[in-house]
Amino acid sequence: MKGKPKNTTKRPLRCLPRSKKHQVPIHEHGKIPL
Repeated sequence: MKGKPKNTTKRPLRCLPRSKKHQVPIHEHGKIPL
């Protein structure tokens, strides 16, 4: 559980600028753990 929130925070920063399609699913997961 602790490993998932850490991976989501690092992925949104790299996936956001890379793909816009991943922006929607990643943005939602990034706001939940934060």
